[in-house]
Amino acid sequence: MTVKNLARRRVLRIVGKVLQPILSRTTVSGRENIPKSGPLIVVGNHSAYVETILMLMVMPWPIELMGATDVPLRGRFTFLNQLWGVLPINRGEIDRTGLKAAADLLDAGDTLGIFPEGGIWDRKIGDARLGVAYLSQQTGAPILPIGFGGVIGATEKIVRFQRPRFTVNIGKLIPAVPSPANYRERKAIAKTASDTIMNAIYQLVPADDEINKLGDRTEAYSFDVQLTNASGAVVPIPSELAIPYGDDLALFFYRPVLLSVVIDNLERPAAAALTRLDTERDPAAFAVALREMLQVFVTEKPGFLGYRLGYKRAANVVDGLQHLLKLAEWAEPQKLHMHIVPKATFTYDDGRVEQFATPPQRHMT
Repeated sequence: MTVKNLARRRVLRIVGKVLQPILSRTTVSGRENIPKSGPLIVVGNHSAYVETILMLMVMPWPIELMGATDVPLRGRFTFLNQLWGVLPINRGEIDRTGLKAAADLLDAGDTLGIFPEGGIWDRKIGDARLGVAYLSQQTGAPILPIGFGGVIGATEKIVRFQRPRFTVNIGKLIPAVPSPANYRERKAIAKTASDTIMNAIYQLVPADDEINKLGDRTEAYSFDVQLTNASGAVVPIPSELAIPYGDDLALFFYRPVLLSVVIDNLERPAAAALTRLDTERDPAAFAVALREMLQVFVTEKPGFLGYRLGYKRAANVVDGLQHLLKLAEWAEPQKLHMHIVPKATFTYDDGRVEQFATPPQRHMT
C-alpha cells in the first residue's frame, strides 16, 4: 500500500470509529461487496461533507481521497481535510497533473475515493463527471458504488449532539470500464458508464431520503428587478438595461454554494449583499457585490461556473450579472431603491407546489 500518511490515517480511523457511535447512529449494509484489495475506485453521492467521513470509516483500510483545490476549503471540517490529506484536483479545467497522480495511485494497486458529482453546490441529484470512467478505462480499476442516506442537515445535528441517523449501502462491484482504441468509442463508453455509475449510486440511497425528495421535483425560474424612488413610486427600467437570461440568473441565486464560495471560501464579504435579497435595496451595495462576483467568475476562475452549471448556462449567468451591474450603476446616482426578485416554483411529484420570490433560508445555508 502506497497511500501517504498511512500511520496518521490509521490513528484517525481509530478515533473516528470510537466517535461514530457516540455522535451518530449509522447502519451499514453490503460490506461483503468490498473486494479484498485494490486497485479500486470508491464512489458515492455527495450533498454534504459528512459523506466524506462515512466513506473513510466504512472502508476496511485507509484510502486516498480526491479533493478539490480550485477554491480554498473553509468551515468546521477544514482541519480534517488537512489532517487526512487529499489528492488535489482543479475542477473546471483539464488537470492532467491531478489525473496522472490518481492514475499512478491506482496503477500501484491502491484505493481512490471520488464523489462523481464533483461538489456540493446543488442539493439535487447531480450529473456525473467523466473522471471516474476515464480513470477506470486508463487503469483497469473496478468501481465500488456507495449510497449515503441521512446526510442533509446532519452537520447541525452533530453539533447539537442529536445523533443523526446515517445509512451506508455498499453496492455490487462495477467492472472496469472498457477502453477501446478508437477515441470516439472510448468517450461514448465513458459517458454511458458515468450515467451507469450515478444510477448505481442513487439506487443505493434510501428511497425516502431527503435527497431523493429533492430530485422528485421540477423547477421553473424567472427574474425580475423593481426600481423605486424615495416616495416609493416605480421607476421604469430603460430597455437597454433589461436583464437577459432571467431564468438562468434566478437559478443561480437558488444555488447558495455558488454565492458562499465567493463570499466565504474566497473571502469576499462585500459580495454578501446578494444573499440579502429580502431586505437589501441599495444599488451601491449590489454594485460592489456584483463586481466581486464577476471578478471571480470572469477573471480569476473562468471555469468555475461552467463546471458547475454547464458552460452555456454559465455564460448566460455571467451575461445576466453584467447587465444587473449596469443597472445598479445606473440606479445608484439617481438614489433609487433596487429590489432584486429571483422567482422559483418547485412542483413535486405528489402535487405539492412551492413558490418563492427570494431563496428561502434552507436554500441559503
